[in-house]
Amino acid sequence: MGAILPLIVTVIESLLPIIGGATTGQVFNIIVLLEKIIPTVVQEATDLVQPIQNIIASLSSNSSVTADQIAQLKAQSDALDAALDAIAAQDNVI
Repeated sequence: MGAILPLIVTVIESLLPIIGGATTGQVFNIIVLLEKIIPTVVQEATDLVQPIQNIIASLSSNSSVTADQIAQLKAQSDALDAALDAIAAQDNVI
């Protein structure tokens, strides 16, 4: 998945302008995809964290997103932040 990971993020990011109008089902599909790629991003492609955070922010502001989906997106965002903090601590950055 590592080689296509940047492509996946780029495709989703290119959809940011229309994500605001995504249906609940479409949001669900994007959340599932994010759940699958976030662990790999954290381990192999930390430069993709900000684009993923942008996707999460865009989805979170969508009026079709349910309360459960908002909770899932918040959990994903928090997991990204925690993973980056752990990497930074491990590398003695913080």
